[in-house]
Amino acid sequence: MARDQAEIEQKNRQCLGSFVVRARRVAEHTLAGDWEKLITLIDPKIGIRFENGEIRIRHELPAEEVVESAAARIRPILLATEDCFHMKALKALGYACRELPRDAEWVRAVRAEWKTRVDPATPLTALHPDAGRLDATQPDLGCAMGWAQVYKVRPRVNLACPGCGWAVHAKHSPQGVRFFCGVFSVWWCTTVLGEGGGR
Repeated sequence: MARDQAEIEQKNRQCLGSFVVRARRVAEHTLAGDWEKLITLIDPKIGIRFENGEIRIRHELPAEEVVESAAARIRPILLATEDCFHMKALKALGYACRELPRDAEWVRAVRAEWKTRVDPATPLTALHPDAGRLDATQPDLGCAMGWAQVYKVRPRVNLACPGCGWAVHAKHSPQGVRFFCGVFSVWWCTTVLGEGGGR
C-alpha cells in the first residue's frame, strides 16, 4: 500500500512538474505577454470602408510565425498522451488538495469546466432563424447578438442544431459555460453521436 502511494505521488509530481515547465514556456511567449493583443484575437475588430463603389474589409492578424509558435507551445498541454496534459495536472492538484475541502472543490469545478469546453458532445453552435449560425464561444455569438437575446427568453427563439436540425435552446453549465442543448432530455444529434458523444 505504501509503495502504491509512493508511485501515485511520484507520478503526480512528474505531471505537475512537467505542466509547470510547459506553462512557463507558454507564459514567456510574446502573445502571452500582451494581454490586449490576446483579447483582440478573441474579439477581433474588422474595418469596413466604402471606396469608389467597392467595399473594403480589413482584418489585421499577428504574423503567422507568431501564432504557430504559440500553438506549438500550448499543444502539449492539450494532448492526453503528454505528462503536462492539463487534466492530468488538475487531477494531480486535486490529489494534493484532497484534505483541503475548499481547494479540492475549486479543482473539481475547474476540471468540470475544462471537460465541458473540450467535450465534442457539448454543442457550441446553433442555427438562428434570422441571424444564421450562433457560436456560444464568441462574446457576440459570432453575429453581433447578445446571449440575453437567446437565453431564457419568452417566447423561446426557434434555434436548431446545425448537424441534424432538431430544436435546441441556450443553456449555462454550473460553471457558467454557455452551450446549446437539445430541447429533449437526450441529445439525439447524429453528428454528435457519430463522434462518440451523446448527452
